[in-house]
Amino acid sequence: MKREDLENFSKNELIEIILSQQEQLLTLAAELAKIKAQLNMNSTNSSKPPSSDLWKKPQTERKKSGKKPGGQPGHKGHGLKIDREPDEIIALKPTVCEQCSADICDAEGTIEDSRYKIDVKIQTIITRYDQLEVVCPACEATNIGQFPEGISSRVQYGEGVRGVCVLLTHYAMVGYDKTYKILNDVFGVPIRAGTIANHVNRNFRSVLLPPHGYGISEASGNNFSITTDQQSVIDSVFLAVVTKKTGITGQRVC
Repeated sequence: MKREDLENFSKNELIEIILSQQEQLLTLAAELAKIKAQLNMNSTNSSKPPSSDLWKKPQTERKKSGKKPGGQPGHKGHGLKIDREPDEIIALKPTVCEQCSADICDAEGTIEDSRYKIDVKIQTIITRYDQLEVVCPACEATNIGQFPEGISSRVQYGEGVRGVCVLLTHYAMVGYDKTYKILNDVFGVPIRAGTIANHVNRNFRSVLLPPHGYGISEASGNNFSITTDQQSVIDSVFLAVVTKKTGITGQRVC
């Protein structure tokens, strides 16, 4: 409504218009207050669950120092360090001079900088034992080579496979089905979940039962009752067995 329109109204009509607008303003103010109250409701002042609370950035009482973020000048860094000799060293030597294009293959060089890459090599080793028969040239007796201890069937799993089974199922708490998939798909080891369970049970009993003596006797059978302290010792022994018997020797990198 424009000014010239209002000039055509009488005094009583203008009063009615003002009172009507005032009533509308009061109604809108009440609705706005209701909406604000609803927005301010949370799990601490209403029956709403904590999951419905809106996230608010926590306020810090720390005052701004005026310094730039990150390490300050003179600060000693604590980055990743390599504490053992690398398994492989690759020399990156230039062969052509960047300035005159001369051949510098035979020129001596010095190490300007070194960078490291930490990686894991997953390799499954299959060893075949050939039992040879040898006839003695002196007495013509037949001699047959003996298989090493533990090589008792045509195909068996080595200590590394058994150790990884224990490492994944007990130390890393991976299920038997997932352990089976990891060994088959990642390591390329043809093994079944039942075989994994047998390896774990054999190692489990060898750790728990005498002569180790962790408070469990042979008479208890499969009804083992393990305390928290015993479980901590068992986990440590399992890890020691795995790191000793597998190709993953647990050498620290840093």
